[in-house]
Amino acid sequence: NLCSAHEPLFGFGPDVLFKGGFDPHMSFHLNKYDFENEISCGYGITPKWTVAPELSILTKAGKSKLEGYMIESNYRFMKIDKPGISYKASFVTAFSIPLENKEEKNLLCAFTAGQESLRWYWFTHFGFEKNLSENLWNEGNAFTYGATLGIRPHKPDYYKPDFVFLLEAIGNLHQEFTEEETNIKISSGNTI
Repeated sequence: NLCSAHEPLFGFGPDVLFKGGFDPHMSFHLNKYDFENEISCGYGITPKWTVAPELSILTKAGKSKLEGYMIESNYRFMKIDKPGISYKASFVTAFSIPLENKEEKNLLCAFTAGQESLRWYWFTHFGFEKNLSENLWNEGNAFTYGATLGIRPHKPDYYKPDFVFLLEAIGNLHQEFTEEETNIKISSGNTI
């Protein structure tokens, strides 16, 4: 997605695929102790609606296992095109299901909007993530939000690749964790 991005790389954007279009995507997360690989493939069901299933594979100590799966949906309900500029808005939903009961199940519902032009880009999103797990230690829900500002420094040439530089800020406002119906005060807060 880095080379053909029309939206934020880390947040949500209102772009959808054309009907029948495919968008395979792979991401890697590496830290000191493990390696996580996420594989997804978006499919354009209609010109306004894209669905993307995703698998998450975790490798620890040389052993790989399937961690869980997620299905994401992006429905664009508004698109206004004018000469040199395009405005879009969509609803995003995502449902993640882990394969182990101790991991959390989440449902995300978000709104995203943005503008692409020959010079300036902007995107914003906000939504709510609901934890559907029924664990002894129950993580609180979260409000998610983000804003992206982009600029294309040079006039684009239709037949050549061009650069758009994006500055993104993404955050989550967490509710408190609960353990046996007792709030854990230090668990809430804002992460940007």
